[in-house]
Amino acid sequence: MTNWTPQNLKKRLVVSAALPYDDITEIEDLLENSSDYHGIAVLPTFIKRIRQLIPRESGGNLVGLVGYPSGCVTCSTKVTEIRQLVYQGCDSFNVVSNTALVLSNDWEEVECDLYSVIKSAGGHPVTVTTEAAYLEEEQIKHLVDISLEAGAEAISTTTGWLPKIPESELITLIKSLVGEGVSVEAAGILSYDQFKLAVEAGADRFFIRRQTAEAILAQLEMKNQ
Repeated sequence: MTNWTPQNLKKRLVVSAALPYDDITEIEDLLENSSDYHGIAVLPTFIKRIRQLIPRESGGNLVGLVGYPSGCVTCSTKVTEIRQLVYQGCDSFNVVSNTALVLSNDWEEVECDLYSVIKSAGGHPVTVTTEAAYLEEEQIKHLVDISLEAGAEAISTTTGWLPKIPESELITLIKSLVGEGVSVEAAGILSYDQFKLAVEAGADRFFIRRQTAEAILAQLEMKNQ
């Protein structure tokens, strides 16, 4: 943790407003406080409007959420969604893997799902979001392998919508599987202590609500003084 500062942490944060009660006011607040972050993520219904407010030349990374939050829609639905979001101006994507298929060990369908969706992203970076806390170790390994072969740029540990988030050991496991060339994105973080544990476990990046991100940044600033 000694080399983490608020400045370099911001470059590793995707700040989000992606809950059902996040209205346009919350989205606008997010935009006003999103400078220097790795990216911002909002629900698909707001993407077109947000793209108009942060033109590409501004350098902002607009993250599209695909299959969010369950990942259990059909493959064709995900493909349609990601194509629409590409057209509307997303720069990168978080695609939720189909946990029901993973838990069923239906690897052929999991592979078809991820390959189809990532290919439909048209070369834009894709993070595959898992629900690692609900998977067996072998299932995590298989899912990560398929994701990397399909061209994923990063692996996220959870959507943060379910009660359990992965323990530190699972973050370490995922980091060992992806190596140094692929980022591990920790989500569902609610406190500075959870953030610190995730960093120590090997997380490179974080997907966090704006309010939580600001609280963690403030605590990090205090501890670095």
